[in-house]
Amino acid sequence: LGGSHLGGYGEADIAYAYRQLSRALHPDKNPDVAMAPKAFHRLSEAADELRRGLQEQRRLATRLAAATGQQATDEMLERPQEACRLLNVICGLAGEGEVPTVA
Repeated sequence: LGGSHLGGYGEADIAYAYRQLSRALHPDKNPDVAMAPKAFHRLSEAADELRRGLQEQRRLATRLAAATGQQATDEMLERPQEACRLLNVICGLAGEGEVPTVA
């Protein structure tokens, strides 16, 4: 479904990509293709998976904003991937999540 462009993706991006791909993959439009129903079903699963990922990233962005004394903005919650990347950078600078090497 895409979404790997700079800035991440939001609900509208998922819906747009799903509509475009579902038109091309729908079994009624591809009666000669035996894998069309399976491909269409996988497309629906992928869209649901992306939506669940967005919900999780929104929860993380909201928690990050609250931890810093801020409130998550609508813009931040539309495409929360940037806030999650920021959290990864902060954790990396603080040394959190690093596994010490064995000497």
